[in-house]
Amino acid sequence: ADAVVLATRLRPKLVLLDIGLEDNMDGWQVLHRLRSQPATRDLPVIVLSARDERGTAAMLGATDYLVKP
Repeated sequence: ADAVVLATRLRPKLVLLDIGLEDNMDGWQVLHRLRSQPATRDLPVIVLSARDERGTAAMLGATDYLVKP
């Protein structure tokens, strides 16, 4: 949740998002919230994960997807 607030306030040029977060919200929820807010809707988000879930990432609006080794 803090990441969404920070991205909204700081407007970074890029977000690297690990799907396996240990917070009260998973990475997919973070991506969805980033895409649903006007201030962060167009922010490039590259998703990182050990699992290959490119389809889900694309459906939620990720800019790109990288599978960790």
